[in-house]
Amino acid sequence: MKRGGPKRRRKPKAAIEAIPRRTFHEAAREQRVCAVPGCRERSFQAHHVVYEQHLKKVGEGPWSPRNALRLCPGCHAAHHSRTRPVPLKALTSANVLYAFEVLGPAAHTYLTRRYAGEDPRVEEALVEAERKEAADEAYITDLQRQRIEHLA
Repeated sequence: MKRGGPKRRRKPKAAIEAIPRRTFHEAAREQRVCAVPGCRERSFQAHHVVYEQHLKKVGEGPWSPRNALRLCPGCHAAHHSRTRPVPLKALTSANVLYAFEVLGPAAHTYLTRRYAGEDPRVEEALVEAERKEAADEAYITDLQRQRIEHLA
């Protein structure tokens, strides 16, 4: 007699983003050497600048090439163990812009907590993200006002 009842079928994963994993790894490979200043190790691992679990929370797929950063295995492990975080200045401009596109103004806090030092690109992206968010809110408020006027 079998125990446990019928087997459950796995639900297919929703295709959040159609970018293949290969494209993500190729983007890291093209960066030539480890992104950490002073490290010239050529072996690499592709690091997610915005970690996968945070991308899933906002409905994004994990394989955008703009989220890839080349790190050698030693620097990658040191970053994740927080013994030697990657400097903010080591991120590419595409990495910074992608983080703000996905996370909005919260990307500032996210990046400055996970990466070391300062980078004016992060501050500039924060100003732009806040400006965009304020413009979006103003647009929504204007639409709501128009709807109220239309109903009156």
